[in-house]
Amino acid sequence: LTTPDDGNCLFRSLSLQLHGHPDKQAEIRKKIVAYMESIKERLLQHFDSMDHLTRYIQDMSEEGTWGDELVLHCAADKFQVEVHVLTCEDGNFYRHYKPSFKGETQDTSHRHIFLSFISPVHFQPICSNKMWQRSQSIVDVS
Repeated sequence: LTTPDDGNCLFRSLSLQLHGHPDKQAEIRKKIVAYMESIKERLLQHFDSMDHLTRYIQDMSEEGTWGDELVLHCAADKFQVEVHVLTCEDGNFYRHYKPSFKGETQDTSHRHIFLSFISPVHFQPICSNKMWQRSQSIVDVS
């Protein structure tokens, strides 16, 4: 399965694996951005100022803005999924993002999402036919 190289590839890939089709990429982006807004204080450690973080979140809300590692961390938390990413980078070919189970979300039967990352900025879903069929029965947890 391939996704267009238009800045929405990460969100399309997440939509495909969360909902079984890429059509909800805008909804996925919106939910992740809202989640980022709700945890701004926690995210501030990754930025030099609140203004920089606010601009980052605003930019991320725009269609066509490339998703990044922070988006992957937030997606894992928001949707309570483990995200596995295979890359083409030497020495760092596998990245793993786990949700931070908090409160009532300490469900260890969460789902796994598998993506590939083609440097410098393109994500693709990794999905077998069996996984694709299984994804059709996933219920939105957000």
